[in-house]
Amino acid sequence: MNSSDENWRDTLIKILEELTNEEYKKMVSLLPGIPGGKKQTAKLKMVDTIIKHFGSDGSIAEIITVMKKIPRNDPTIRGFLIPFVQKLERNKQNPRNKSFEDESPAANRRKRKNEGKLETEVSGPATKKLDTIIPIASLKSCEKFVNKGIQVKVIRISQMISYNTKEGEKKIMFYMGVADDTGSVKITVYGKEKYKNFKEGSCYMLHRVINEENTVKVTSKTQISDPKPFDVPLKFEAEAAILIESPVYSIAEAVGSKQQTLMSIEGFVNEIESKKVTVDNKQVVQRILTVQDETALVNVVLWRELAQLRKALVGDKVRVTNLRINEYYESISLNSTGTTNVIKIQDAPMKTLNMKIISVKGCTKAKVTLVAELDGNVKSFIVSTKLLAQTYDIKPGLDFKKDFLAILPKVVEARVKGNIIKSFFT
Repeated sequence: MNSSDENWRDTLIKILEELTNEEYKKMVSLLPGIPGGKKQTAKLKMVDTIIKHFGSDGSIAEIITVMKKIPRNDPTIRGFLIPFVQKLERNKQNPRNKSFEDESPAANRRKRKNEGKLETEVSGPATKKLDTIIPIASLKSCEKFVNKGIQVKVIRISQMISYNTKEGEKKIMFYMGVADDTGSVKITVYGKEKYKNFKEGSCYMLHRVINEENTVKVTSKTQISDPKPFDVPLKFEAEAAILIESPVYSIAEAVGSKQQTLMSIEGFVNEIESKKVTVDNKQVVQRILTVQDETALVNVVLWRELAQLRKALVGDKVRVTNLRINEYYESISLNSTGTTNVIKIQDAPMKTLNMKIISVKGCTKAKVTLVAELDGNVKSFIVSTKLLAQTYDIKPGLDFKKDFLAILPKVVEARVKGNIIKSFFT
């Protein structure tokens, strides 16, 4: 297995780990041609089964298709898939590269079976639509007001965003990343009532749109209709998926710019803290990620639904998108917005650490939060209550915390991923 195939195997493991049990079961059921007995294997074995059955490139294509059907076509999964989508496109364009014809027999049979059908579906209707449809690639040369139609597939839809008009009236807008067989473009849609009219993965005909500054605008004058569904090249689908994400800045640039435009950052998670704050006389959950890159360190404050998600561990490399600067006295942080997403780029590595456990910060039936001294610093670690009980022969129950505190302080050697203790060396 070459390095490219090994990277795909590692990424596929991460994708399967992101799935819930129900999503994983649905994914397995949707994979064609794999014998039923092999579908009952554990996730790690299933990764090897998928790659062996479909081949490297074939398995990428199958996973892209299945993720849409589950559906798990969200930014986290797309973030994992985009580099491999681009690899497929390069392989298609360069015959010297490994292509689908080099894949497994099962993948090649499906490809040959569908080639004629796809050619008919793509080339047939295109001849009839030339007079009425403007391809995305030609939009730059079009006038501001486009009376002819653009036919697009919606790849990504943002959440609704509130804005104020010049008259001070509060309105709603949202963004879409769309593509056709010639390119991709960002669409701004005005009007709350239109939000329910669009769905990711669906195709639409848009007449009478405004075209300016590389953005298409859908207004109250735009006519929306449903064309025959169609597929778009994976390259343009990948481009459209990230069109509505804000530019990635270094943390130093993000904090120093003090601008109010949306921005994204990448870095490693140093600390994670959850707390409740009062907003408008209501208790609201905050989740604070301390993120660091090679230029600086900053607190990223995630609000409401995002605060409930556990998308990152200490030590993970993440991209946090569509953030806005928040200044409070002399403190600067980055706050989540309605379109923020946390995308895991790289898992925290597994490490062996020597630490001195000095106290317990929290204790439930499922997990215990330990406070430990490590390299002269005090840090928190999470461990399952079951593992702690088995390691130190303490009976679970009402007196568990009391019995464990009785053996502290304790110097231990542990295998740790991020801030999660996976095992102890005894």
